[in-house]
Amino acid sequence: MKPPIFVHTWAPDDVLADLGERYDVDYVNTIDVGYLPADKVAEHSKDKVGILVLQAPVVAEVFETNAGTLKAVASVSVGVDNIDVPAATKAGVQVTNTAGVLNDAVADMAMGLLLSAGRRIVEADRYTRAGKFQGSNFELFWGAKVKGETLGIIGFGRIGREVAKRARGFGLN
Repeated sequence: MKPPIFVHTWAPDDVLADLGERYDVDYVNTIDVGYLPADKVAEHSKDKVGILVLQAPVVAEVFETNAGTLKAVASVSVGVDNIDVPAATKAGVQVTNTAGVLNDAVADMAMGLLLSAGRRIVEADRYTRAGKFQGSNFELFWGAKVKGETLGIIGFGRIGREVAKRARGFGLN
């Protein structure tokens, strides 16, 4: 008999297949149902050896009712704010996260949004797709110059430092 786990996040088919080879998987896709409330997470977590979760609350009740059975809770996110870490520690349950996995993606998105806003890219795209563009209008959608401007970054952790690296490449201070 395979050990039972609860997966409450979106997961690609190949990951679910890999997990299914080693575990009896109770899968609740967050895309289909959103994040379950604490009582439903606790219900699905009953008698599981592991939980893979994204943002849904994993409260003290989960650790208390599964003492001795539950071994690990893995958060598919940078933080573990949704997990009662003191209760997990008390129960001897390991808590993990995926710190750093999205640093580049988030920094890229931040720069993409900055450039899109500054250069009015989304507005120009909508204008063109609506069939309104009738040839070169010299001043149409120029937007704001980015080079030489100063970018304020609130929080200079892993992601903030990656944004700064990208910003330098665009001539931002």
